[in-house]
Amino acid sequence: MILDFGTALGLLAAGLYFATYAVKHMLSLRIIAIASNVFFIAYGVVHVAVPELVLHSVLLPLNARRLWEIRHLTREIARATDRKSTRLNSSHMSESRM
Repeated sequence: MILDFGTALGLLAAGLYFATYAVKHMLSLRIIAIASNVFFIAYGVVHVAVPELVLHSVLLPLNARRLWEIRHLTREIARATDRKSTRLNSSHMSESRM
């Protein structure tokens, strides 16, 4: 088996794709999936594999959108949690007069 550039891209893409099944966190999964999509697109260009190229060209923006949604939701939760804890702390910090 001759390992040319295109085949190396395909093997790397397949390895990343396989890794998406092993990760436990959605953020990591999306990042690895995006990398996998990029390498599969490169493989599709080099080997003129049109189905591979079309599939991963569609999946790439989908994974990017899902990654953005996860990051956005995480920030919103952190912001809401900070506001709630600040409100809770301020209610316990009132002056008491004896």
